Parts: sequence; structure tokens; C-alpha cells
Amino acid sequence: MFQIIINERLNSKHCVFQFIVLLVCATLAGGGCSTFISARSQKATMMRDYESGDFKEAETIAAGFAKKRSGTGDELMWMYEEGSAKFAAGDYKGSIKAFEKAERIIYDYEHRATVSARDGLAETAAFFTTPNALPYKGNYYEKILLNTFKGLDYMALGDMSGARVELRRAYERQKEAERRYAKEIREARDKSASRGFNVEQAIKDSADLQEMEKNIKAASNQKLADFANPFVSYFSAICYLSEGNYNEACVDFRRLRAMDATIKLAASDYATCAKKIGATVPKDIKAQPFDYPLDKNIVYVILASGLSPALKEKKIQIPVPVLYTGVAFPVPEFQNSTSNTPLIIETNANSQTVETERISDMNAVFGEAYRKALPLTITRMVISAAARDAGTVALAVTMRKNPALAIGSMLAASAYKYAFNRADVRSWQIVPGIFQAAQLPYPSDGMLKLRRGAVTKTINLPKSNQNFFIIYVNAPSDSVMDCKIFTVK
Repeated sequence: MFQIIINERLNSKHCVFQFIVLLVCATLAGGGCSTFISARSQKATMMRDYESGDFKEAETIAAGFAKKRSGTGDELMWMYEEGSAKFAAGDYKGSIKAFEKAERIIYDYEHRATVSARDGLAETAAFFTTPNALPYKGNYYEKILLNTFKGLDYMALGDMSGARVELRRAYERQKEAERRYAKEIREARDKSASRGFNVEQAIKDSADLQEMEKNIKAASNQKLADFANPFVSYFSAICYLSEGNYNEACVDFRRLRAMDATIKLAASDYATCAKKIGATVPKDIKAQPFDYPLDKNIVYVILASGLSPALKEKKIQIPVPVLYTGVAFPVPEFQNSTSNTPLIIETNANSQTVETERISDMNAVFGEAYRKALPLTITRMVISAAARDAGTVALAVTMRKNPALAIGSMLAASAYKYAFNRADVRSWQIVPGIFQAAQLPYPSDGMLKLRRGAVTKTINLPKSNQNFFIIYVNAPSDSVMDCKIFTVK
């Protein structure tokens, strides 16, 4: 399959020297290079603090790593974590600042006119060693989420115009992701074809890849457009309603309905907006409009529960001519199975009880983004594994006149390949697993009782001219319920 690569190595007069250099580099790297330290391991304490509700400590850890890892290639990942941790801790301006730094890094990666010597060195190192040698550039799922979090920051500060700007950027990011991803897929297919590799055939030949693909399909939402996130549409609709703009809110609820027609809240909101602007409600919507306005004297409740998927390393057996045949893949690990638990909201003044409904399952959003990128991931990982294998085969052939030296060299080569067979599990982890929502008229006494499982909270809402409130409830685990009140008007 990869005979071309192997022949190239065998024909090189310098293959032995090159491989020795690689082994030396491997030895030096083993002395504490961050390439060998799993991102999941580095974040373990931060994530424990975050899940336990100690958002301030999680923020301190994330900010510390973001500063310490500056210039290493991991800084973007830590900027993500710092931004969302600061949002959870209530430092909205600090959160925006961290996300703006992340945006500058992304912009730099996406708009470099030329490839620097450092970039070329990183590419070469990654080709022969591990993807962790490359700077972390994020993925489309995260870039869209970045603008969503910035929108939440601006909403928390009462700046709905700023929130709308970020949500428009999120939509633009989605369209951009579709274009860029299509280009990457074409380039990956051309590269794999030139090396005699077929992704579809590789999946058919690997029981591990078939099982992984099956699990990803089960978790993902294949009805979603490329990299679409239903919560972005819901959030955007609320922003427009805060200004009384039922027309644009109707557009967003229609988008949300197209992504998931099972959301009852979205159907009723859509019907309410359509009635308000005199538009025809689609016949497939059986829900009745609400009998109260959506732009004043209203309380919106957003529940951010659980954690989104993280990546873990798994050795996948693939038919590639290698001495150590397991290729390390980054595979999703879905978190907090109890995050579906709804939030119950009760009022005494209005004698009303409502509960939140799922708007966006980030497991499904993440899973679908991962599923779409899977052929690209397989191609990159297998080509890298084949390159490492070609070097070891070339070394053995070159030293075939000295069997003892050849055996020792092959053993060293196998150790080298095992050490560098590492998956890139870097990802943004301080992200909710599920976004849920509910709404109800503003209670005359301003009091709400929130209950989720065994945890309860009482909320006293102030009075304002229009009484338009958003309560953001962060529940990364079943024992935590952090409530933030955003007064929009």
C-alpha cells in the first residue's frame, strides 16, 4: 500500500543518518517535552475543580497554563479554557479578553502568507513523530463556539448589540468552515491517492475503525448542517426578542426547527413570532402560540449542564506495514450521562411550573463534526504511521549485512515508533454537554424557585422597565447549580 514511501527511503543514501537523527531527537524529547504529556492529564485538576463548582480555581489554573504555554503551540487551547473558565467565574470582561487573544492566534494561523521555517520544522517533526508536534490550531466546532461564548459574555454585560455581532460571526464561521473543510478533504484525498491509500477501504479492512465509526454515528446528529449548533440559533432569537425584533427572531426559530423539529419550545416560539408579524405558520407545526409576549415581562432560563466530549487516545489496528501495528487515534469520550436532567422552575405568585427542554446536545454537535472529519483524521494518521514505518524498514534493509546490528536497530526503531505513536487529544473541555431552555412570564413578586435533582435555589429578580431577564444556570455536575441573572432591559 505504501510501497512508494518505502522505496523512497530505501533509495536514499542518507536514510540511516536521518533515522539516527530521529532517534536522537526521540531521546531528547523523552526528557520532558510537552509532546509527551497528554493534554487531558494537564487539565485533570482544572476539570475536577470546574465540575465541583470551584470556577475561580479552575480559572486560575487555566490562566496560569495560558501564560506558561505561550509560544509553545498549545496556547490556543489554553486560551479557550481560560475564556470559558472566566465566564463561569463571572469575569466577563476577562473572558472576552482571553477569547480575543484566541481569535488573534486563529487569524494568524489562517492568514499567514508564507510558511515559516518553524512551521516547516513542525510539519516535518509531526510527519515522523506525532501530531502533537504541530501547533494547535483548533477546529471548526471550537471556532464557532468561541463566538458563541463571547456572545454570552456580552449578554451578561447587558450589551445585546455586542452579543448579536458575535452570533453573526458564529454564523459566518459556520459558512467558512464548510468551504475550508471541503478544500481540506479534497487535498487529503489527493495526498492519500498519491500514496496508494484509500480511506473507505481502510475502514472496511479494520474492525476497530468500523466499531469507532459506528459509535460516532450513534452519538452524532446527522440532520445537522456542517458544523451547525442549534443553540446558536436559539441564542440569536433571544437577542432579537430583547429588542422586540420578532421578524429576525422568527428566522432564527425557523432555522432551529429545521435542525431539530422535535423541540416543542421552538415550535411554540416560532408560532408566536409568526402570529406577531402576521406570517403563516407552517402546517406541520401543531404547537399553539404562547399567550404572553416574548419581548417584555418575561424570563428566559438557559441550563448549561454536564460537559461536552473530550478526546482520549485509543490504539486502532489498521492494515499498514508496520512493526507496531496499532495507530494511536484521538477518539471522543462522552461525558456526564446524567446531564439530560431538566431544571424545574416554580413560581408562587403565578402558580406556575415549567421545566427546561433540550435545545442543543453538544455530544451530537461534537460527534457530527468529528464524524465529518474522520476520513481526514484517518488519512493523516495513517500516512504519518507509514512514514515512520518506512524509515525502520529502510534501516533494517541497509544493515542486513550485519544481522546483530539490524536486530538491535529494529528493536530501537520499534521503541521509537511506540514512543511517538501518540494521538493528539488536545481539545476545548470547559464546554457544557447540553444546552436546555425554558421561559415563563415575569412573576409579579419576582421570585422563582429552581430545582434540579436534589439541588434547589431561590431567585429574587429585580424589577426593570421591561422586565426582560435571562437566568443562566451552569450545572457541570448534578451537585452544582450556579445561577447568573442577566438583566437585558
